[in-house]
Amino acid sequence: MKDLEISMGLSTNLSLIDLRLCAKEFIDFIDGFSDNYNTENYLILTALQDELLVGMLIADKNGNNDDPIINFLPTTSLKLLFVAPKFRNNKIGYLLLNKFINLQKEEGIAIIHIELPQHYIRGIKFFQKYNFHEKERFRNKIILERNIWIDFGIRDTDLIDNSFY
Repeated sequence: MKDLEISMGLSTNLSLIDLRLCAKEFIDFIDGFSDNYNTENYLILTALQDELLVGMLIADKNGNNDDPIINFLPTTSLKLLFVAPKFRNNKIGYLLLNKFINLQKEEGIAIIHIELPQHYIRGIKFFQKYNFHEKERFRNKIILERNIWIDFGIRDTDLIDNSFY
């Protein structure tokens, strides 16, 4: 599997069937995705070997955050990063995530967050390796977050001083 020629890019013409063939039931874990996947609300990055879909990253551009302060900041919610089992350990996940982060920087996004099951230790460690940190735990979930603006010298995205409350 070494020396794979993988092309990465934004999905423009993949059907929901193509996405399901790669990521199987994981697609169904994204609320409302099946009905709205081809709208401008979602960013879909794909990794192809020849014409075979071997990995994908899906993000909700709206951020899906109920906190009005956080909603003031440009936020993206990463919904799925999936690499087909036969193609894992070839840095495809890293390449998809890196391309996604660079696209978000170009768009001026401040924060990327992802919600994972707390027992998914391997996934949590993967994202922590790429500068995501724990933001919150609730029920059996963990929210990891990456502050992109820190790359531009902005250390904190807290816009309102607590003394105003």
